[in-house]
Amino acid sequence: MSETPCRTLPQINAPAPDFEARTTHGIKKLADYKGRWLVLFSHPADFTPVCTTEFMAFAKHHPEFQKLNCDLLGLSIDSYYSHVAWVRNIKEKFGVEIPFPIIEDLSMKVANDYGMIHPGAADTSAVRATFVIDDKGILRAMVYYPMTNGRSIPEFLRLVAALQTADKNKVATPEGWQPGDKVIVCQNGVFGGRMKENVERCGGTAILVEDAWGTAVDPDKVEAALKANPDARILAFVHAETSTGAISDAKTLAEIARRHDCLTIVDTVTSLAGSPLSVDEWGLDAVYSGSQKCLSCVPGLSPVTFNQRALDVITTRKQRVQSWFMDLNLVLGYWGGGGKRTYHHTAPVNTLYALHEALVILREEGIENSWARHKKNHEALKAGIEAMGLEFVVPEGQRLPQLNAVSVPAGVEEAAVRSLLLAEYNLEIGAGLGAMAGKIWRIGLMGYASNRTNVLFCLGALDAVLAGMKAPIKAGVAVEAARAAYAGKS
Repeated sequence: MSETPCRTLPQINAPAPDFEARTTHGIKKLADYKGRWLVLFSHPADFTPVCTTEFMAFAKHHPEFQKLNCDLLGLSIDSYYSHVAWVRNIKEKFGVEIPFPIIEDLSMKVANDYGMIHPGAADTSAVRATFVIDDKGILRAMVYYPMTNGRSIPEFLRLVAALQTADKNKVATPEGWQPGDKVIVCQNGVFGGRMKENVERCGGTAILVEDAWGTAVDPDKVEAALKANPDARILAFVHAETSTGAISDAKTLAEIARRHDCLTIVDTVTSLAGSPLSVDEWGLDAVYSGSQKCLSCVPGLSPVTFNQRALDVITTRKQRVQSWFMDLNLVLGYWGGGGKRTYHHTAPVNTLYALHEALVILREEGIENSWARHKKNHEALKAGIEAMGLEFVVPEGQRLPQLNAVSVPAGVEEAAVRSLLLAEYNLEIGAGLGAMAGKIWRIGLMGYASNRTNVLFCLGALDAVLAGMKAPIKAGVAVEAARAAYAGKS
């Protein structure tokens, strides 16, 4: 018996061969899919075990293809009636609904135009060919499998996502590339924006939940974002936004994330040791901080903690981390554990000794006492600031005690005030960042620096400088207001 030769194969990056064919969902034309991506796939015959497993897998992943703006279209040489009977059989035996159409190609026109009939196959059997056609009708990829072996459907999901990513970002994707996770990122200041940057630089998709700078993250907005993005895997937020002095409700945000089966990544750089933070009790998954804020340690270290949920994601990932230095699977081996310890980097030993001493000091004080001290000194500073007639940026109840954002009064050059404080009093207060640059001062009361002496000195110096500049304040009352607050008289 002579073998049926394969016609010329279609060409990648050329228009896909046009077709009009009867399907289980009526007449379908290639033009019907304009504006959407299409995965066109052939199979040798209906009712065969391998083809049945493939169809059920395509049906399982159909919603994921839909999220990529991609439709599925099957084909075999069998008749329309055979296709309908097969689809019903799959529903009856396996409880799986086949949601996509199947082309009847008894004339083999579509099969021949797409090069689905190969030597070695029966004249009426197509090999397992798969074609990815983009939203402009251009053939972008084609993959052939022998009749004896089934396809891995997640690979075609990956392929469509890779092609779309390459188009959108004008990049090439390496071996094993996987689309990044979708991350809900809360931004209410500079450092929420940096979280977004990190998500995107690592290949993830950031979905922003934005709140006004100087306010806490709104839990209702987070809930709405997670409902609108059920495929999101992570919620990322800043507990204590250093750029504005606002603190968000980490406990509530973590509860929302768990309800939507999301991990949390939490920035606690400024809150650790300065504000109540209960990582385990609140169910925070991956948390990082800094050594230089309320721990009063030298800068350069970032304490981190991961619960088992986060570790499971880290240790079971299939794609290598893009950064060797930030690959926590390697770092976990360096930290030690059940297996042999492996080398990863040279630790900053002296700095670690400094961190150890800072933690010893914190333990001697008691972390709850540290929280209370920061709050007490904030209240005294607040009394003095408001006595002068100055205003806080952040609403009451959302303020960080260790980072006080104060609005610059009208007609005052904020940089000149900071320069005079530094030159005449050796006192440095922070400038506004990002959208708040030039509009606020940031007065830090962190760690050891959060004490009565510093509060009174800062208020006295600020009072003197502003009064000397003829600023619209009530002069000479700030220090006494703070003393009254310390005495419990305010």
